[in-house]
Amino acid sequence: MSDSGSTGSPSVAREMQKQKRSMILTLVLFIIQLSVLLSYQWWLNPPRFRPDAPLIIMFGILSGAIIYVAGMASSAHMGPLFKPRFCPACSRQIPFDAALCPYCGRRFP
Repeated sequence: MSDSGSTGSPSVAREMQKQKRSMILTLVLFIIQLSVLLSYQWWLNPPRFRPDAPLIIMFGILSGAIIYVAGMASSAHMGPLFKPRFCPACSRQIPFDAALCPYCGRRFP
């Protein structure tokens, strides 16, 4: 019986957190690069910066910074209430308020 919504162990949870952080960083860099590309007048020969290029680039940097901060805050541990719990017997993720493991039935103190 496979449960795709739960992680198997703390190392899997850490790996998923690393993957989320790298995806956030990739998205931020993409937004900043896109803002630089959109600040050019490509139809001119040779291409030049648009008159509002500094605003476009600053908006891209600001948007990227907001996404980065929000993403890192959501992936960081937000205290014991939001920290994932794992069963010591079967190593599966369990609800934070569980008195016993729903997978193997082990009781918790």
